[in-house]
Amino acid sequence: MPYPRFKFYTDIKDTLSDCVALFKNQSDAAIPQLKDVLCAEFNRSHCDFFSSFRMSVYYFLKALKLSPGSEVIITPIHIPDLVNVILLLELKPIFVDLSLNTHSICESDLDKKLTNKTRVVINTYLSGIVPNSSNISSKLSERSIFYIEDISQAYFSSNMDKYNFQADILMGSLSPGKLIQSYTGGFILYNKAVFDLAQVVKNESTQSKRFFLRQLRKTLTIQIFTSRYIFPIVYAFLYLSWCFAPNLLKRLKHVSFSSKANSSDEFYDQIPKLRKSIPSTWKAIYGPWQARCTLRSFRKNKINSQKRKQLGKLLLSKLDQKVIKIIPQECFNSNFNFYHLPIYASHKRLVLHKMILNGLDSEGYGLNLCTQEAIFAPFVNECSNAKFIKNHCIFIPLHETYTIKDIANIAKGINNVFKYNS
Repeated sequence: MPYPRFKFYTDIKDTLSDCVALFKNQSDAAIPQLKDVLCAEFNRSHCDFFSSFRMSVYYFLKALKLSPGSEVIITPIHIPDLVNVILLLELKPIFVDLSLNTHSICESDLDKKLTNKTRVVINTYLSGIVPNSSNISSKLSERSIFYIEDISQAYFSSNMDKYNFQADILMGSLSPGKLIQSYTGGFILYNKAVFDLAQVVKNESTQSKRFFLRQLRKTLTIQIFTSRYIFPIVYAFLYLSWCFAPNLLKRLKHVSFSSKANSSDEFYDQIPKLRKSIPSTWKAIYGPWQARCTLRSFRKNKINSQKRKQLGKLLLSKLDQKVIKIIPQECFNSNFNFYHLPIYASHKRLVLHKMILNGLDSEGYGLNLCTQEAIFAPFVNECSNAKFIKNHCIFIPLHETYTIKDIANIAKGINNVFKYNS
């Protein structure tokens, strides 16, 4: 049986239920209830919601009232609009390289990038890998620099319900594909309010039902195409394309990207363009319907994450030592949530071809490598590790709905792929 590169952490039943609920009156109690749940889970006392992760960052930076030219350090593999919200506030984005072992901030490169103009550092945890960043946290605290941990891919990266997050300020995305999601949205969790969000947030209107229906339709489409019954048909197309028209997938991806860039979806993540202003749709409030979706998503995936961890550990135990050596070692820590299971491939395209021949659809990070986007050229510096991660990292398919037999099949396929070379 073939396995897709990624499956949502909601199912078709959830999506259809959310669609029906969209047209019903929602209780306002859902939002304060969600705040209590997230504060308790991540051990923070305050929680605020926004239309997206990027707007969480925007309003936070705006509330700090930083001087023009103040520096905000971010990681290179990210949505381009994180850079845009920094620039729109007349601040300067500084890219810090990644660690090959953690896919988050490389501490030695951070030391080089810190200056007397640094005001904020945003550490994004990719693939669910959360290393101990206590050194970074202490270092920034001594210099009165705000430290933010972006936990969008790290929900439930805990050991015995204990998280390794070090920053006072946590931010996350609630977009589709996350372990906690509400089709769009973002939040800030914090303990001490040394900033005044109320003075800068201007919620102009609620998001339209038409917008959410588009998100629901996209989610449902992906769920159907990656389902156990339909994906074999999709896999046959991918298999034949790799065998007889290897450049076809590249062309299709380019066409899809171009069409999305011209769509009405202002939240589409990968559009590499400089914005002149914040789109009005970004300022929409986070509503009770979204909170309802998030609560369901949280409760369900808190349980499912434990099952996925068990399956992930079983998968690791079945991989050959040659394969184990090319997986980032932080993935073997007990708090790893297996959001993605990354593996390095020296010849990425060749390995992807071998993967599909062994029944495994795969890809690497879909997020942009912002240091390679021409629009951000004035702010780009060399981040060689991030470039290597973007160009040589692929993901091993894994999902909590897989059986032990599925795991055995996936492990066998991976071992076959890397039997002779990587």
